[in-house]
Amino acid sequence: MGLLDSVLGNPSQQQDYQDFANRYQQGAPHEGYTDQEVMQRYQQVAPNLSPQEYQAASEQSYSRLSPQERMQFGQSLQQQAQQAGVTGFGPAASAQQYQDPRYLAQMTSQVQQQQPGLLGGLLGGGGGGAMSNPLAKAALAGIAATAVSHALSGAMGGGAPGGPRYRIGNLASRKLLANPQGSRDNGTKIIQWDPDGGAEQQWIIDKGPHGGARLFNAASGKVLANPQGSRDNGTEMIQWDQDGGPEQEWGLEPGRNGGVVIRNMASRKVLANPQSSRENGTVIIQWDNDGGPEQEWIFDPPLQ
Repeated sequence: MGLLDSVLGNPSQQQDYQDFANRYQQGAPHEGYTDQEVMQRYQQVAPNLSPQEYQAASEQSYSRLSPQERMQFGQSLQQQAQQAGVTGFGPAASAQQYQDPRYLAQMTSQVQQQQPGLLGGLLGGGGGGAMSNPLAKAALAGIAATAVSHALSGAMGGGAPGGPRYRIGNLASRKLLANPQGSRDNGTKIIQWDPDGGAEQQWIIDKGPHGGARLFNAASGKVLANPQGSRDNGTEMIQWDQDGGPEQEWGLEPGRNGGVVIRNMASRKVLANPQSSRENGTVIIQWDNDGGPEQEWIFDPPLQ
């Protein structure tokens, strides 16, 4: 039985959880709810998630924390896990590893799989436990709210689908394809930026009706698009609500430099970093395929 059936089984419950998820998205991740509400939501949601869903929700939750906050949270959780006799939670992890939201999500997901419910107990642990720490409160709220948002988006036919999240780096600049500041606005121009661990730099791949791949931004739920199916070189790429058009689908082809060429299904032009720019904030464009590294991209994790 999945999350939709067990927790979000009727409209009133869905509205209640949607309100919780909205509060998480709109404010600071540790504000807008009591410790007791966060713990209740987490305990209701977490047992109904698959390992993949739990890890994805954890990674997106941790992405809203700063690198320093992730490091502090990871070290605190590691210490508590060791005190409780839980093995395998990053015993040799460095402080820098805990700054990576993916690594931190992998470690907490492993604990959740090995001993379901124990992670919630460690985090919630009453009377001066970790829930007195706003970082722990933010982490639990984020896991529950993100999982609920994903489930409700799937039920309503909107937002990003479930599945692995990819970082997509330009082969020439090594910067990542990004939705600036996690914008939820249609028409926002897609840029490149140094890796920061945020959901705005993560993309979910879904098969489209025209034989290509749709690239959903994990922060906004909108898709990478070629506006109006333009056939002009230099057209700046944007995000937009999914509408089923070929301008929102992309062919993923092997490139001659070892990367992946991302080709728009409407224009047949490829996604490019203009003039191999190394500047943060450079807007990504489409251009005729010329075989250069500025038109190739590296997927992390690699495409299967």
